[in-house]
Amino acid sequence: MDEIREEILSGFCRQQNQGRTVTCELEKTEKGFRISFVDCGYSGCMHKGSCLIADEIGKIISGSR
Repeated sequence: MDEIREEILSGFCRQQNQGRTVTCELEKTEKGFRISFVDCGYSGCMHKGSCLIADEIGKIISGSR
């Protein structure tokens, strides 16, 4: 059975210029976690490099959180 992990993250969204609470659903794979759902524009966000929410998602995916 696959493991599914849900994370609720909050922080400031530069794209929307406001505080956001983001729901992120991840599936465990052999290589770690992969995003199955996120209710923000994480994958195509132009501010991804400086976004604290994106940073947290990246830490979850890499296994450092």
